Amino acid sequence: MIKYIEKYWIIIALVFIIFAFIKPSICFLILGLVFLIFSIESYKFNKYIYLKGVKCSAKILTYESDYEGHKTPIIEFKIASGEIISEKPYFYASTDLSKIRTYKNKINQNVNILYDPKNPKRFVIQSEEEFSYTVLMLFFFISIASIAIAICDLFGVININY
Repeated sequence: MIKYIEKYWIIIALVFIIFAFIKPSICFLILGLVFLIFSIESYKFNKYIYLKGVKCSAKILTYESDYEGHKTPIIEFKIASGEIISEKPYFYASTDLSKIRTYKNKINQNVNILYDPKNPKRFVIQSEEEFSYTVLMLFFFISIASIAIAICDLFGVININY
């Protein structure tokens, strides 16, 4: 489902922009649905990886910053077939605290990961399970709130002036 969002993101963005001028409550609905799809698909992946994932030891090579300054680890590990993989975790949630932390003490540190046996480039850091689910629940509740506000406005239960 996330692949459809990635594939049609331009159309979704255009519809969003158009409705921003016509009926802004549809924008809340669109955002809510996108967040809902993201949170459900990410939850399904996390559930799958924690049940069926292959556990192995990995090493943190470095941390890469995105355009906002959030840092994500680059992790290297060896899968059962002997192939060495160096990638970012498939699902990793960072906080604003990561913008100011250096993580120098974490480089070359070993961590346990779980990777998808069908696609080893899809992996998560095992110790991040609780935080990942917390972030996903936050996304889920934001999406439900956004959808509820949009539906209430569309049916006249509430009136949001724009």
